[in-house]
Amino acid sequence: YVWLEYERAFGLADLSRLKELELVCDGIAIVTLSGLGMDASRLMAGLEKIGRFNRERFGTAINESRHPTLAERRAFARALTALLH
Repeated sequence: YVWLEYERAFGLADLSRLKELELVCDGIAIVTLSGLGMDASRLMAGLEKIGRFNRERFGTAINESRHPTLAERRAFARALTALLH
């Protein structure tokens, strides 16, 4: 849904916008999970597992600055989930 905007922000090295777009994608996932009657916390659990796996195997990612922190993602997920219910 936001690929062209992501490419534009990436080309401009607009880290703030890249993080916003990551949260837009999280929002799409949360709305989708909620619409399917599934607990949106599954998204956060998955992100935690992926992050933990990658850090254990590879260390800190070179593109980590393009992504919201896990705490930011959790706060966003909680706020969006509250709005949906």
